[in-house]
Amino acid sequence: MRRIIQSIAAAVIATTMWCAPSFADEVSLLDGVTARAGDNPAVEAGKFKKDPPWVIGMSHFGVNANTWTVQVAHEAEAAAAKDKRISKFILLDAGFDQKKQVADIEDLIAQKVDAIIVQPVTSTSADASIAKAVAAGIPVIVHTGRIESDAFTTEIQGGAEHFGKVMGDFLVKELGGKGNIWVLRGLAGHPEDTNRATTACCRR
Repeated sequence: MRRIIQSIAAAVIATTMWCAPSFADEVSLLDGVTARAGDNPAVEAGKFKKDPPWVIGMSHFGVNANTWTVQVAHEAEAAAAKDKRISKFILLDAGFDQKKQVADIEDLIAQKVDAIIVQPVTSTSADASIAKAVAAGIPVIVHTGRIESDAFTTEIQGGAEHFGKVMGDFLVKELGGKGNIWVLRGLAGHPEDTNRATTACCRR
């Protein structure tokens, strides 16, 4: 791939396997948001070059969490279906089960897929399996959820900290330093939930 495709599945595939590097500071972010130091991962050009057809696997932390997660899954499938170079796209749903996600990644490794997209259930649950995939020569893209390991190829993230800051700022302004705050959390242990809540709470 010679360009960055904006749709989710094609973008994560393109970023690490078959395109020129794309950097975080080249992406239009929300107002007031700047890329953090280290958010410009680059992969050696041609390191994962392989002629098509390609088989791409995706380990989704939980397809039916909400409308956004359903959209992610369907857009990934649609993007893969449009690209004639992708012969097969395997979408596996961990259903928020850490052990299932580990088994799913192990299964994709056994199938010798050409790349794996991982949306981690927690920040640690899939680290060992991700490292195993990378050691097997399979590029791994961490998507929407950071892990506590650098044993992956590259990552594509959203603005969890920014959303948390916006929420925190709103609450501080509305309450004027008074009242109690009840926080409705997302999936316990999921890095996106942790990032949002931590940033929001720090604004108090």
